[in-house]
Amino acid sequence: MLGKIQDRIWIPFFVGLEFQQNRFKRVVQSEKHIKSLLDKIQNTAKELSDEVESIELEKRAVGLEDVQERLKAVRDSHLSLSETVELVYKKVPLVSLDDDIANRICDLFEGRIGAAVENQNKLDEMLVGADERYVNSIPPGFRDSKKDGTVFWGGVVYPQKYGDFIIWKQVIDHVLNSGDKKVVFVTGDRKEDWWFKVEGKSLGPHPLLVEEIFRIGKVDTFWMYSSDQFLQYAERYLRATEVTKETIDQVKELASGGGDLLGA
Repeated sequence: MLGKIQDRIWIPFFVGLEFQQNRFKRVVQSEKHIKSLLDKIQNTAKELSDEVESIELEKRAVGLEDVQERLKAVRDSHLSLSETVELVYKKVPLVSLDDDIANRICDLFEGRIGAAVENQNKLDEMLVGADERYVNSIPPGFRDSKKDGTVFWGGVVYPQKYGDFIIWKQVIDHVLNSGDKKVVFVTGDRKEDWWFKVEGKSLGPHPLLVEEIFRIGKVDTFWMYSSDQFLQYAERYLRATEVTKETIDQVKELASGGGDLLGA
């Protein structure tokens, strides 16, 4: 689907770096989560059946003569659900350097990734004012102010708590230098340091982000989509028939971490 807009996509360097750093961990986490769900379904069916058997419902004069039939229906339902989850589990990609999906993504974004920060001094200059923004809840990234850890690449140490801020700075620099005037930003992040939320519902990008990219990036149009929203609109406007409801639902469920994609 992204191949249809390959000439218009771009990602900041730090997004690509995080993808390479985290992709194996994500696969392992997904595998563990699905396996845990599978075990829970199977164990729950047995525990429920054993519990019902132990209290001998048939002997309690509750007016039910089909307890065993109902139990069988429950077991059959759990078995069907278990088989479905097991199929999903078998489709989880193997942890491997030779990953067809990762290779395809790398091919799509070849030549469409922002430049790395030149050195530590350049990064330190970029981060001037970040802490003040966080204290004043100026997006993005203030929800990550207590995040620990670093990412190291090319002789530069990137504090993870500034990851979203670095991404945003690189986006603005890119659109300013490229002259792109129409920008769509796609992110898997759902926190309020990216989105304008009312009673938990995301109504659109945070107004301060919109103001900043218009003022500094000199764009004419800016909008932001979550990963699943982007797929929904791709299905509609790009005629991406390969995008199914199942795919959208899976992306929506797994989008808690997310990466970011900028299309102009």
